[in-house]
Formats: sequence, structure tokens, C-alpha cells
Amino acid sequence: MQDSVRKQRAIVLAVILLAPLAYLFLFHDAIPQTKGYHAFADARTCLGIRNFGNVMSNLAFLLVGLAGMWWCARRQTTGARMAWLVFFSGVALTCVGSSYYHWRPDDDRLVWDRLPMTLAFVGLFAAMLSEHIDAKLEYAVLWPGLIIGIGSVLWWRYSDDLQIGRAHV
Repeated sequence: MQDSVRKQRAIVLAVILLAPLAYLFLFHDAIPQTKGYHAFADARTCLGIRNFGNVMSNLAFLLVGLAGMWWCARRQTTGARMAWLVFFSGVALTCVGSSYYHWRPDDDRLVWDRLPMTLAFVGLFAAMLSEHIDAKLEYAVLWPGLIIGIGSVLWWRYSDDLQIGRAHV
């Protein structure tokens, strides 16, 4: 890929990502997690499992995550292998975190639902950048992205603000 095309893609991507973040940071107050967030469609107990449908539907995440991790293990070193491994690991762990949360939904358990999803989102983002813009971006985006992503979940739990970087606790 030509350097000029690569630079244009990077600039467009940066604007698409940073413009909404700048707007939220500059012009929006804190965004608290609504308490009604924890009311889900299936509140039935089945086989001793509370919220059975919400909990058991997470098994699909485990199956997809394990299949993807197997695919990554068999794949050679081409492409964004580490980013894909983080993505599929996050998908598999979403089964555990989301099941734990949906079994008895509250803000404390929601942390464990959001953390593995954060791994998956960051892994997918790093893989896409690496494979479509520049392979060097895999590690440059993956590790800082994981730190920022995990930090954003912890920040929300600490401050009850879904925006990271605000100092109005």
C-alpha cells in the first residue's frame, strides 16, 4: 500500500475516532450508569440458575472464543496474530464475566461483564488497524488500548462516570 494512502486512512480514522471523544469530553457532563440498566428480559429460574436465558445465552461466546483461539494457535505468524488472540480470548472470557453478571445483575458484577468485552473490542480494533493500515500498529495499539480500556472500566466503577478522563468525582 502506498504511504500516501496509508496516511490518508490513518487521518480519516483518527478524525472519526477523536471527534466524538472530544465532543463528549469538552461539552458533556458526567454520564452515570442508569440503575434501570440491570432489568433484563428473562428473569426466570431454570435448573437452579437465576435469569436462565440471560446466563445460558453466553455459552455461544465461549464456543466462538475457543474456536477462534484454536484458529490463532494453528495460524502462522502472518497477520495480527496477537491481536486476534486477545480478541478471541476476550470473547471466550465474556461467557464467564457476562454469565456471572447476568446471574445477579448489579454494578459490582457489571465490571466483570465489561472487562472481557473490553479485551475483545481492543483486540478487534488492533487487528483491523494492523491488517488494513500497517502491521506495525498491532502492538502500538494493542497494549496501550488494553491499558486504557481496562482503566476506563475501573474508572466507571470508581466514579460512576462512563467517560474516562473526567475529574469530577
